[in-house]
Amino acid sequence: MECKSVLELLKECKTLNEELTKKMTRLEELIAVTQKVLPCPYCGAIEELEVTKKDRVYFVFCKHCGTRGPNSYVSADSAITYWNRRVAND
Repeated sequence: MECKSVLELLKECKTLNEELTKKMTRLEELIAVTQKVLPCPYCGAIEELEVTKKDRVYFVFCKHCGTRGPNSYVSADSAITYWNRRVAND
């Protein structure tokens, strides 16, 4: 068994902490979605919706029909607000 230095262990801890922080942020976003998001204005799906963050842009995405909501550069909550204001274009 290899013995690691304190510095190596600290670096590993920092990396694990960063990964956990990202996962917790994602979990918080998912919780926000299930509490606030309205059904897809096109297909009516609710369980297939997710808040997605790509680069620095948040948006709601319907995995059922592929509809993507308006972009938000602020937060997941504002992306949900924009999504909830949408109306289907028939």
